[in-house]
Amino acid sequence: TSETKSYADLQAELDQLKAVYTELEKISDAEETKCGSKLTSADMISCATEELQQWWILMASLRDHVSYISDEESGIIFKENFAKSQKAWEEFVVSDCKFRASKYHGGSLAGVVHAFCHVDANKLRAKKLLVVLDNP
Repeated sequence: TSETKSYADLQAELDQLKAVYTELEKISDAEETKCGSKLTSADMISCATEELQQWWILMASLRDHVSYISDEESGIIFKENFAKSQKAWEEFVVSDCKFRASKYHGGSLAGVVHAFCHVDANKLRAKKLLVVLDNP
C-alpha cells in the first residue's frame, strides 16, 4: 500500500498544484501568441512540445497526489477508478489527436495540429482533475 497523507497535507499539496496550474495557464496563453509568431511548422511543433512537457510534469504531480489518498475502501476505489479513467483518457487523446491531424495528412500543418492537440488535452484534463480533487 502507498503511504497516506493527512487531509490537511493533501489540501496544502492540492493548493500548490492549483497554483502551478494557474501559472502554466498564464504561460500557455502567452505561448499561444509566442508559438503563433513562429514562422515554420518545425518551430511551432518545438514550441508546443516544450509546453507539453510542463503539462506532463503537472499531470505526473496530480497522479502522485492521488496515490497519497487514504487506503480506506473509498480511497482504494477512487484510486482504481482514477487509474482506469486516466488510461482511457490517454488512449482517447492519442486517437483524437491523430484524427484531428489527419485532416492535414501529408502537410506540415498535421504535426502542428497534433502537437497542440496534446497540449490542449493535457491542459483541460489537469483543470478537470483539479476540480474533482478539490471537491471533498
